[in-house]
Amino acid sequence: MTAAELEQVAARLAVTIAADGLDGGLSGSQVRRATRADGTPAVVKITFSRSGWDRTAAERELAFYRTLRAQVGVRTPELLGHHRSDECVAILLSAHASIRPAERWTRELWLALARDLAVLHETPKPPGGQWRHGADGIVPGSDPERWRSFWRRPGEADLFRPFFDDPESLISAARTVPRCFNHGDCHTDNLLVDDDGLIWVDWQSTGIGRPGGELAFAAGRATPSGATVPLADMIELYAELRGLDPVELDRTVVASGLATVLFVWPVHLREDDSVAADRMHHHARHLAERWLAGR
Repeated sequence: MTAAELEQVAARLAVTIAADGLDGGLSGSQVRRATRADGTPAVVKITFSRSGWDRTAAERELAFYRTLRAQVGVRTPELLGHHRSDECVAILLSAHASIRPAERWTRELWLALARDLAVLHETPKPPGGQWRHGADGIVPGSDPERWRSFWRRPGEADLFRPFFDDPESLISAARTVPRCFNHGDCHTDNLLVDDDGLIWVDWQSTGIGRPGGELAFAAGRATPSGATVPLADMIELYAELRGLDPVELDRTVVASGLATVLFVWPVHLREDDSVAADRMHHHARHLAERWLAGR
């Protein structure tokens, strides 16, 4: 993003944009502090892209704030303005509290996450193809030998072999609870924390998906940090609030989490970060043992 491009966006939104970014996320978007003409703080999220996934995701997030925000039942920033051109999508949002690292989350915050998800997942499914994106459930990657070579610590080869040989068993289990409206990227870096609870940000991946995947992903994403996630209590609370069978939901969450860890995380995990890697290997073994014990 050039200085001239940033100035153009600032002029369109009638704000002053800080030079330093708050976030340079995987989406290709930049999030920066901004100040409105009346002096109130704001946040601007800018995606410079003409086409492709980044553009589609930015358009989806703008559509969420314009058409669905009031329906989801969870707290989100307010849309203060937006700018669209052939080159970019920019959204101006109200400023709120900061992200709290996962390892500093309390049990009460994790339960608040489960409670919010139960509310969010009751959102009526919106019409339109843009909300039904991506695959239905967890889909393994294309390199099974990479899975096997990554999960090679003592005892892991035998423990994980059934899943490598038949990944569809996990995929099918992950799909047993009906689809619903999802946040799509549910983890603590997308949740701001203030005295009143959680504020949900980054709606670029929102759409129709499986509820178990959201619970599993939140726990799995927090694992490398050393966070203590009361997942069993979260599942119990979520199931109670949505009137679901907690045993069936637990099975779905375990399947979703295990599939994600085994088939997706090898691309992202760094074995040179020994502490984080140890935690993730332990998490994977724990999920596999839970799954096999439930057969």
